[in-house]
Amino acid sequence: VRDSTFTNHLTMTRCSSNGSFDRFCSQILPSIHHKIKWLDVDSSFMEDVLLCTSYPYLCGLGLHNFDKGIALHIFTGQRFFFQSLIFQKYR
Repeated sequence: VRDSTFTNHLTMTRCSSNGSFDRFCSQILPSIHHKIKWLDVDSSFMEDVLLCTSYPYLCGLGLHNFDKGIALHIFTGQRFFFQSLIFQKYR
């Protein structure tokens, strides 16, 4: 997990179990967050992954398996989802 080849471009489009995913978000991502430059994330757990830590060097984000409802929820409404990500970067 700490190999820069693995952490430079991280793909999270499938999860084996909730326990593994929870551990990954609470322990592993916070310890490697500063190495991640590109992140591919499935829409079903995108919010958990993006909000569990800051990603100071993230320059690319791939969002996978979006349906129209999820896209409308994220990109419209009173609160723009990515506003919280931008705020994280400057805390």
